[in-house]
Amino acid sequence: MCSKGADAAKLFVDFVNETGSPYHSVLACANLLRKSGFQELHDSKPWTLARGGKYYVTKDGADIMAFVVGGKFLAEGKQSGASIVGAHTDSPCLRLRPVSKMGGSGMLQVGIQTYGGGLWHTWFDRPLGLAGKVVVRDPANKNLVERLVHITKPICILPNLAIHLASADERKAFAVNTETQLQPVLCSKFQDDARCGREGGREDAPKEGPFARHQAALLEAVARELSCAPEDIVDADLCLMDAQPANIVGVYEEFVSAPRIDNQLSTWAATKGLCDFADQGSLVDDCVDICVAVAFDHEEVGSSSAVGADGNTLPAWMERIFRALSVPDAVRPEVYARSMLISADCAHGLHPNYAGKHQSEHKPEFHKGIVIKTNANQRYATTPLTASLFREVCARASVPVQDFIVRNDTPCGSTIGPILSSKLGIRTIDIGAPQWAMHSCRETCATTDCSHLYECCKAFFETFREIDDATAVLWRCPDAPMPMATKQDLNDKLKEILSATPLTFKMPMQTLDENCNPALARCVEKMAEHPECGVRILCTTENPAGIWESAKLCKDLALFRAHAVKQALVLQGATNVITCVGAGANGACTCIIEEVDIEEVDIEEQKLSCAHLVFKNPETNADMEVLFEKRPLGFEFNRTAPITISKVDAGSHGEEKGVKEGWIIERINDTSFTNESNFQAVYDILMKAVKGLSDGHVKI
Repeated sequence: MCSKGADAAKLFVDFVNETGSPYHSVLACANLLRKSGFQELHDSKPWTLARGGKYYVTKDGADIMAFVVGGKFLAEGKQSGASIVGAHTDSPCLRLRPVSKMGGSGMLQVGIQTYGGGLWHTWFDRPLGLAGKVVVRDPANKNLVERLVHITKPICILPNLAIHLASADERKAFAVNTETQLQPVLCSKFQDDARCGREGGREDAPKEGPFARHQAALLEAVARELSCAPEDIVDADLCLMDAQPANIVGVYEEFVSAPRIDNQLSTWAATKGLCDFADQGSLVDDCVDICVAVAFDHEEVGSSSAVGADGNTLPAWMERIFRALSVPDAVRPEVYARSMLISADCAHGLHPNYAGKHQSEHKPEFHKGIVIKTNANQRYATTPLTASLFREVCARASVPVQDFIVRNDTPCGSTIGPILSSKLGIRTIDIGAPQWAMHSCRETCATTDCSHLYECCKAFFETFREIDDATAVLWRCPDAPMPMATKQDLNDKLKEILSATPLTFKMPMQTLDENCNPALARCVEKMAEHPECGVRILCTTENPAGIWESAKLCKDLALFRAHAVKQALVLQGATNVITCVGAGANGACTCIIEEVDIEEVDIEEQKLSCAHLVFKNPETNADMEVLFEKRPLGFEFNRTAPITISKVDAGSHGEEKGVKEGWIIERINDTSFTNESNFQAVYDILMKAVKGLSDGHVKI
């Protein structure tokens, strides 16, 4: 076992030994975060955030989200996004019933409910402890108080039936009736009567309150841990757990044997990865993203709850972050569009005794890396792009990667990935460390894969933005430096390679979609097939955040935000130069120029003649983006903020662009007016934008 894997495995073992219930998983995460200087926020109080800050928040003690605000996060949405790793805090277990008091045959038992889809036969003959949340009444003021209890002492056992007493069919099937055969033994009635401290045993013990619902011996054990009286216990949510601590096993100490590897391993790796990223001050200072580690309860039962991933917890928390950082409403979809979620949940490692259970080309093994999980029926949210981005992250961290799909004749589980992907519209991948015996009372994984998962989570926070910005996706080409650093250099180079054929430009969106291929070579190849699409406007190196475009270019490229460009170098003259156009992740463009015949050409610096307005349609609550190329715009509006369109002239440029009465101006070029109450401020910016348009007089 390599020392790196050993160190990570020991840290995980210490972590999982602190858990036992979703509440203790959250507590263990909070302990890690506090040690790394994260500041606790409260769900019920206002949030004040700062760039470079480290924060965490919990919900009902069962969900936790930690996040780091990059020192260079841009609220106007120019280049920032969110890098999120999601996991879950719960595991299949035996959970106490609201009325757990039961017994028979001289034994006192605790009644349980099965939580999730467990391998219930693995719970037999194991020493069982107890962990969870208890509500107690403070005897001083009679107020209710939530407390956590963690009884590592084995206080219950679930005995098997002797082989001699089982029929041949029962031995072969090993089927468990979860209602009648899965109720653990707490103690014998004989010992309880002898040890209760009452002369007549339990017969004259209290029968009301909590004693009517739970065994007195159980209440007393919980009360001892909490230093309270048994009668002060009001209610509880308690999980039975394997009382044997997690440990490292194997002749080479290469395996972790532990309860709740699914999914405490992912929860630990995401939290630890974020903590260690946050400890690198220079990386945080230069970071433009919000980096998030989040874990939810109730994944094992479908996630549909107030604290499940299918609830509103994460969307609400993200909105609170955006508000605290003054991110305008209209910009938030842009931030999500630049974001990515890693749904981290354990994967099925190849089992030496059941190798045929795996699809023959997808057999993830221990020690060979993190598993990318894919399912054509969307049980996992992985896409080719998110898989490629993740592979690049892992390559930067020297973490090997494997692939997994289920066999066509085998059902596929699911994760929080598809749920959050559909709720937020965010790019998502499902990954996990390989393990054996998923949903057993005790599971197994490789020590090296503890390190692999931690390293890839940490690397994701460190490198995703750089990788994403350099990636071409369909209509979006990667950011890249211009061939020349200065205007003079550009001028000299263009004189060498450009001809002076008159310029025309025509490119409908359909052609654009076909031509802007992620592979740049293919993009150039396709553009060569459409010489009429040659484009002659290039961004200067001084304006890397702009998308290049002008009124001359098109009406059909409205998806490109012309307002982001302040200035551009416009070539006066045309050529058969092949140019790849597109908006990068932060709004920049890429140009590829092929050398052609040399002819003299002049270059002048000029402002782009277009105005980009975003309206709110109150009927649909949708944002309507309109690119105006000329004036007058042809509409009238009220003289109060927000500016609302009161009339659109027939045959006007505004009518041509589809502007409607009642629409509200929310943004002009790169200035948002979502919460603006000063009419004059909005009007002045509108007039300034209109003055830059071609032809006619300055008239709205």
